[in-house]
This record gives sequence, structure tokens and C-alpha cells, in this order.
Amino acid sequence: MDTVTLYRPVGPKELELIEASGWRAFPPRLPEQPIFYPVLSEEYATLIARDWNVKASGAGFVTRFRVSASFVARYRVETVGSSVHKELWVPAEELAEFNRHIVGAIEVIAEFRRQPVSGSANEVAQFATSYDPKNFNAIAFAWNGKHAEQFADANADFRRKVIDVVLAQPDAVPIELIRDLYTAETEYSREAWAVLPAVSQLAELLLIRGSNAFLDQYANGMGQGFDAALASRNISLPKSVAASLLAECEARLEDPKIGPARGRYQVLVDFFRAKLEP
Repeated sequence: MDTVTLYRPVGPKELELIEASGWRAFPPRLPEQPIFYPVLSEEYATLIARDWNVKASGAGFVTRFRVSASFVARYRVETVGSSVHKELWVPAEELAEFNRHIVGAIEVIAEFRRQPVSGSANEVAQFATSYDPKNFNAIAFAWNGKHAEQFADANADFRRKVIDVVLAQPDAVPIELIRDLYTAETEYSREAWAVLPAVSQLAELLLIRGSNAFLDQYANGMGQGFDAALASRNISLPKSVAASLLAECEARLEDPKIGPARGRYQVLVDFFRAKLEP
């Protein structure tokens, strides 16, 4: 069978889904992503993985795969910049059929990662006290897509230094930093199969300082797996904060449009109610 070699730059989350398929398929597109874009050259894929995926998610990977030449001939080659920037535009609804015409395995041929901040004590303190959410990529969970002995998070060391600053002087840092550290560490726990003890302290600070405004982020963190849920529950709250959070969850349960989130808020109602018991 004649085949055509294509490339696709991906971030850590898409790579995880590709691995889950046995390296045989690309995951379905999201509703806001109507087109699947494989590219024709390794150079173009490298450019996107290095300059866009790394910026967006901390890491970028170049995948290479082969597709039946007779099948792929149905798609016109689109040039979206210079002569190097050539890609195919595959409608999202045709991706499943496209996957069926992939020959062999999808392979990772290159990976790129954000260079970490050097992490001197002064730099870490400055980063923490003047944190801007636009700098989240420096502390985000930057997973290499692997588990066990091969697991790595490119931002873990720097993030842990920032956490140390936050726990030492929690009132000196923006609440958004506490939120983003909690998000990154609960995501870390899901793939590392372990949780940092500081997650409990971050969860506690998030709710005490942020209260109802950060309820969704807390719930999302709890949902990152068994370890994250246990750590997120291991907190102490002033009764006034627990009462406010309970009232907010109960109000959301009254919303007829709550949909699938109902179970999550019912769990939180039970949790915050228990915190009010003598």
C-alpha cells in the first residue's frame, strides 16, 4: 500500500489521548475545533510545537504518521504562509475515518519544553508576590505524557519553590497564584499517582481567602483523582466560611439548568455541612 507521511504538533493532553489509543488514533476535536490540521513537513510541525504548544501548555511534541495515499488524496493541500506552511484541512466529522486509514503507529519524533525560570530565592519571591495569571505557564503542570519512572513535569521544581513562598507568607501573594498552584498540583497528582502534602494547605487558603469565588476551581481540583480528593478534603475552615460555601452550593443545586454538575455540588454540600457539625 502506498502511503503519505504526515506530521502533527501536539501538546501534553493530546499526546496523552494518542497514547491511550495505543498510538493508533488522534482524539476527537472539541466543539470549537471544526478542523483537524495535519501538516506536510517536519519543519513546520517543529515550528508549531516549539513556538506555540510550549507557550500554551509548557511542552510541545512532533508526531509522525503514515496515511493511505489513496485516502488522503481527497484533501487539498493548503498553504497558510510560506511554502513550508502546508497542511491538510480534515473536517472534524471525518477524523474517525481519517484515523482508520492511518498505517502503523503514530510516533513522537521530537519534544520541546519551556526553559524554567532559574529559581533564585529573589526571583521566586518576586514571581510570587507580583504574580500575574498571564505567567501561569511558568508553574503549570508540564507533563511529558509518561508515567512511573519516566514521569516528568518540567515545571515541578520551580513550582514547589513558589509554593514554599506562598505557605510562608500567604497574605503577601495574590489569590490567583494560590488558585493556579492548586490547579497545577492537583493535575500533577492525577498523573504522578501521588500528591504533594501542600495541596491541602493550598485548598484551605483558596477557600478561606477566595470563598465562593473559587468554588469551581476547588471542585475541579477535587475531581482530579483519589489522591487530590483526599488532600483537598483534609482542610480546616472557619465555620463562617463553611456556612457561606454551603449556602452557595445549595443555591446552585436549586438551578434547574445545573445538569451533570449536580452530583459534584451535592458532594460539596455534604462536605461543607459536615464542617459545620460540632
